[in-house]
Amino acid sequence: MNLTIGILTSNAEHLIGEQLASLEAGLSGVDDWQLVICDSGSTDRTVELARELAPKATVVELPGNPGFAAQANAVIAAEPRADAILIMSRTTRLHPGCAGLLLRALATPGVGVAVPRLINRHGQTAPSLRRRPTLRGAWLAALIGGRGLRRLPEWAEMVPDPESYSADTRFDWATGAVTLFSAECAAALGGWDESFFLYSEETDFALRAADHGYAIRFVPDAVATHLGGESKQRPEFWAHTVANRVRLYGMRHRRPAAASFWTASLVGEVIRLPSRPVTRRAAIVKLLREGPALIAGRPARKPPERS
Repeated sequence: MNLTIGILTSNAEHLIGEQLASLEAGLSGVDDWQLVICDSGSTDRTVELARELAPKATVVELPGNPGFAAQANAVIAAEPRADAILIMSRTTRLHPGCAGLLLRALATPGVGVAVPRLINRHGQTAPSLRRRPTLRGAWLAALIGGRGLRRLPEWAEMVPDPESYSADTRFDWATGAVTLFSAECAAALGGWDESFFLYSEETDFALRAADHGYAIRFVPDAVATHLGGESKQRPEFWAHTVANRVRLYGMRHRRPAAASFWTASLVGEVIRLPSRPVTRRAAIVKLLREGPALIAGRPARKPPERS
């Protein structure tokens, strides 16, 4: 299969060098591939470094920050001859042979998406696999929290125990930091849903792939490092994450169930307000202000861009 590697950047001058350096080993055994670097409004030297370090790459520059899904769609559009697309966020690195192992899994009939085992900066397996959101899981998470759910792993959305991660692990979607998908699958879905902007777009993509009959495969021998993102550090991003979870549930369920999911999300933020008051307060305000729209499955308002 012809493969497009799509690196999604934004103010990543301190990250892109090491990321590009990981590609040689990560693509070992893959001969037919091209690189697309899609940047969203960087104000540092990211684009300059990309052109300098990867002169043969196609560089796509998007104005402002249109979001992860918009960048993913731009990568797809940049190389229409590709049979498969491997999306990498700016905080990821491929380990040796990762891409080839993912491609082998994607070649299995019926598979539309393949994901690697992610490890954190300390070399530990990151809990990157998730089950589809449920109303029971949302209420349990709100009332007893993530640590409490470790005693009830069958009801948790996150697959919590890294030791249990194997090819047989049951899951429905995965963290989107490194995601391989077929061009056929993307076309059937109409691409990534840009209205999510950031967060939950990978959940939506995986669930819609399943709706269209495509399987998602976890490949534990394919490994990538994920340094982590900003969703828990920046209050506006955490608020958007919480809102998008409600919105996604509202898109796929009737209004009474979606309203209960919204209530569970709000209760969870209120209970944990003392732990991160600024971040939790931002989520509470957003849920209260945008609740009816989110319950109806309409897009959350984008976080304000920082100057």
